[in-house]
Amino acid sequence: MSVIALAGLLFTSVLIGIITSAIEVKIENLKKGNSRVLETGHTVVLGFCPGEYALLNN
Repeated sequence: MSVIALAGLLFTSVLIGIITSAIEVKIENLKKGNSRVLETGHTVVLGFCPGEYALLNN
């Protein structure tokens, strides 16, 4: 029984390692900007401040 318990523990730890690695790879790809853009027709305003809202609203 103890051998089976150790084998189950080893299997679980390997499975957790694989899942963790996959999540880290996905997060790195998101940080690099390698994801697809699913929406179009938007305007990105960098350095927006409240006084510029009147300019964008007109």
